[in-house]
Amino acid sequence: MKNIIDNKENLKKLIKLFNDNGYEIYLVGGVVRDTLLGRDVNDIDFTTSASPSEMIEMLGKLYKLNLNGLKHGTVGVITGGAMYEITTFRTEAGYLDNRHPDYVKFVRNIYEDLARRDFTINALAVSPNNFDEIIDYFNGLKDLENRIIRTVLKSKKRFKEDALRILRGLRFASSLGFKIERKTKKAIFKYYKHLASISKERIRDELKGMVCGENYYEVFKEYKKVFDFLFETRFNKDALAIIKEKITLLDNSLERITLIFNFVKDPLKVTKDLRFSNIETSNIINGLSIINVDINSNKDMRLLLNKYHPNEVYNGIRVKGALEGDSNKYISQFIDNKDKPNRIKDLDINGNDLIKLDIYKRNIGFVLKEIMNSVISEEVDNNKEDLIKKALEIKEKLIYKRGKI
Repeated sequence: MKNIIDNKENLKKLIKLFNDNGYEIYLVGGVVRDTLLGRDVNDIDFTTSASPSEMIEMLGKLYKLNLNGLKHGTVGVITGGAMYEITTFRTEAGYLDNRHPDYVKFVRNIYEDLARRDFTINALAVSPNNFDEIIDYFNGLKDLENRIIRTVLKSKKRFKEDALRILRGLRFASSLGFKIERKTKKAIFKYYKHLASISKERIRDELKGMVCGENYYEVFKEYKKVFDFLFETRFNKDALAIIKEKITLLDNSLERITLIFNFVKDPLKVTKDLRFSNIETSNIINGLSIINVDINSNKDMRLLLNKYHPNEVYNGIRVKGALEGDSNKYISQFIDNKDKPNRIKDLDINGNDLIKLDIYKRNIGFVLKEIMNSVISEEVDNNKEDLIKKALEIKEKLIYKRGKI
């Protein structure tokens, strides 16, 4: 634990400033949990007895501050090229929307602050002045040892306060490989429909973080009712069996979500409802289309690259390959063809060249498409001389068929 700040003189200086001014300050939450588990630490968060106004007065002249979280008692301190969030001890109450507290009360007692947190393994704190003593009021250390996800105090209260904690619990179970404790599990099944009132973006982010966990399939199967609700789909036994077998063949969250959405009743609706970005949505929906395309030749691959963005093709063939037993099945074909002239903009000829050949403007799109198909089929090389010859051939056929162009 001590290693977290041993080589960070900027953090030592910051901590000393709090101590010199008579305030308590602790490392809290994920940084403590992940350090104890021997996992990589991504964020270092602190909690303190200093109020937000006291922090601003104390730190404002020495550091650049980020005050976006001020209403929640959080001051972001920028030092050493990173930002560290320091939050005043607080309690919360209200939660009429099943997510945000109606009011926040700042307190001077760390017990009250830890008592408001979601799970026991996240309600751990340690003083930078004494790394040998971990503050653990709710048996979080025992739950870490036993690999258990358990809410702080009453599960029903925790989930009624903030339904997003349900998905956080499932994400921790997935990423850490922990089991969810019986009373916590019972409360999840009682209150999961409260997720309907939660921000879709927050749900999306939790799902993206969840699907790459080592224990994801077990969580997905055990809490299928929750995912049926979120994806507006009843996943049957066949879908579960395929997901179990294939999901470990895929590396990233987008590929895994595309695999799961292959069994969703209306993937486009769900993708939009969950506020996936336009790029993510295109990757998922077009990837699902690619799954059903036969790819037996370089031409087939190039036709996909003509129709879809290369990233969408890559996502689609990874999932298609996984469903066929080998996620890398089509990768060499993709690599061999992705840099070839597959789109009209890649051709060594353009509309202006066709106008010079006395081809009417209304036919230019058609002629370019025909030329593109010939290049993809490798009937003609992508050089201007050959492409002009091909354009003239197409022109003659149009004259024969239509009498003029």
